[in-house]
Amino acid sequence: MGGFGWHNPWPLQFGGGRTLVEKHYDFLRKAPGIGGVAIDEEESIDALWRQARARAMAALEAFSDRALVEAFPNRATSLLPYYEWLLGIPVPQGANDEERRAEATRRYTFEVPASMPALSDELTAIDPRLSILDIPWDQVETTYEGRAFEDLDGLEPYGGGRRSTITPNYSTSFDVVVLFDLSATGGVPTADDARIIDLVKDYLADVLSSWTEFRVISSVGFILDLSPMDITGFGT
Repeated sequence: MGGFGWHNPWPLQFGGGRTLVEKHYDFLRKAPGIGGVAIDEEESIDALWRQARARAMAALEAFSDRALVEAFPNRATSLLPYYEWLLGIPVPQGANDEERRAEATRRYTFEVPASMPALSDELTAIDPRLSILDIPWDQVETTYEGRAFEDLDGLEPYGGGRRSTITPNYSTSFDVVVLFDLSATGGVPTADDARIIDLVKDYLADVLSSWTEFRVISSVGFILDLSPMDITGFGT
């Protein structure tokens, strides 16, 4: 079985057959023939030279296996920073490799909900007080007044150095409004509620399309001097 020591630093392999390092070392030791190596297997210059060479040869032999493993975020080591860059994962200070692999795997295998009912179910799973508001069509904004493009000759100044509107195809139908029902506390979130709101925002930023915006509100309507304007929605 594979032992432990210089030829097998844990946790690479323990149990089973001999390690790659051991196999290469045995080969190097037998290559000179009977009596061609030093007796001391731990501290002689001859043995130390074979140990270093055996470990290098084993690393080269394992290169293809190591490269294959890097193709999966749950096994990655050298490519772990690449997956974090690809998935936009900020690495917490002090996080170990296993924690980083777990987060990369979660993001990499995350299934995006394909419908509003599925999205609503996911939000309810975060907190049962969360729901998606269904805005009536007659209250949806679909355009801004004014021209969308400069005149044909380009003689009249459009403003701001642009040749077209900065909000093409604007519509609030691309907004997802999430109600976090805090009526029990007067619409004012507690510290725990604020953490849930941050969690919801992170989740929506991951699952919604790039052209879709979102808002999280604590109540419908506005009560002056009681609820912050950036957390309470205006409604009719």
